[in-house]
Amino acid sequence: VYTFSMWASRVIELLLVNLYRYFLALALLLVPFGRKRAICDHHRPGLWNIFRRMVGMPSTCPGDCVLPSQYSSDSFMDDLAWSIYVVELMCWAYLFCVVIYLTVLFLWSVIL
Repeated sequence: VYTFSMWASRVIELLLVNLYRYFLALALLLVPFGRKRAICDHHRPGLWNIFRRMVGMPSTCPGDCVLPSQYSSDSFMDDLAWSIYVVELMCWAYLFCVVIYLTVLFLWSVIL
């Protein structure tokens, strides 16, 4: 268990140091690809909507954002949808790695 714990902690440290490079490269690769909004999702739970509520800018969309008459920040976010998805996935991957790292460190401390 000691060997596994040491090996896992080193691998996870390596992941935490280098993982962002792959996610950012993928996000940059996906910049030209957006999405066509089919339904209003401004009131669904998600990282972006939670962030907007935390900074005091909740969505006030009544549901007519599917066919916008002008280019807005929501249209811009739709244009960058896949890149934003990759950045959110990176946040979740880092959180997962940190939890696993703390678990391995706990195992390591129990063994010693």
